[in-house]
Amino acid sequence: MNNLLNTNGKLVRYGSNLTIEKALSYEELANSNIKLGPKTLERYASVIPISQYSDKYLYVVARAVSGYEKYGPNDNSDSFEWEELLKSYPTFIRGGVYKDHNNKDRKQAVGIIVDSWPNIDDQYIDVLMAINKRKAPREVAWIKDGKLDSVSMGELTLPI
Repeated sequence: MNNLLNTNGKLVRYGSNLTIEKALSYEELANSNIKLGPKTLERYASVIPISQYSDKYLYVVARAVSGYEKYGPNDNSDSFEWEELLKSYPTFIRGGVYKDHNNKDRKQAVGIIVDSWPNIDDQYIDVLMAINKRKAPREVAWIKDGKLDSVSMGELTLPI
């Protein structure tokens, strides 16, 4: 299956297959037993547009990136050391969610990364994305129908 949703702010057609764990409304999110980060609901409340208009968003929990030591390189032959991911995962928070890597203009965002947190035992980073139903109706429908079940993460790397 082609990946269409990207967790570090990009909706993209191809990339690594990282599973969408859950897609739900805010009420389902707040009242569920889904494992979230320790500050996820607090961070959700701090993002005024999504907390005031929660019914306009689909909330998606997905694995953003996995540690190289346990999983090896991804489908694009990229790899990320677990210790580096533990240092950098907070930078995912408040990143935009985009279609087809169209991330040059923040106005093109169709959602926001509300929170990110590490799964220490399994060495990967999860994210909670809020996807605007009006800006990405096709992708929201695909996620709800289970036709879109995996994500790909875009990245920006800086020279050493």
